[in-house]
Amino acid sequence: MKQNTLIITLLLIAFLTGCSYVVSKHPVGLEKYPLNPDEWDGTWLHEDEVITIKVADESKGIVQIAWIETNQEKLTFESVTCQVMKGTNWLYINELEFPDENDDGFYFWGKLRKENRKIIFWVPSVEAFQEAAEDKQIHAIVNKTDSTAGTKQRTEDVRLLDKPAKIIDLIENNGSKFFEWEEPIILIKLGE
Repeated sequence: MKQNTLIITLLLIAFLTGCSYVVSKHPVGLEKYPLNPDEWDGTWLHEDEVITIKVADESKGIVQIAWIETNQEKLTFESVTCQVMKGTNWLYINELEFPDENDDGFYFWGKLRKENRKIIFWVPSVEAFQEAAEDKQIHAIVNKTDSTAGTKQRTEDVRLLDKPAKIIDLIENNGSKFFEWEEPIILIKLGE
């Protein structure tokens, strides 16, 4: 998966570690959310990671997020382009472009809240979306690992196929179960 990236990205979602995840065929949100560079541009801290955010297109809510990653004793520059969108009541962030990664036409995303010098991000709940797909509340593909010698299948990913309006309606009317509320990703802006 891409847990490390989405966490860092979206601050973002924890994409690169091999855990389960929820992606969408369409960016999640109903309209573009304009961003003020004075509030978003700068250096942000997530636990022990330093992340730089730069507004790339104010009117479309597009940001670039960058960080330095250590891989096998080597430092590498990583970046991702994301878009902040508004639902009916909540904000969402969608990964638009992550260089050298193939997302198969799906978007990593999550719920976002911006408070002064703090950004809080919640990852979608794989279990809740899997259940909603199985109950036909939402159209999605649920990919599971193959069962081996008596072990239980594990969900690899849930790929949402519905249009954003259907996804927003489902989660904003039942939001308490569709996100990992107890494990938010929190970024604090450094400086001033």
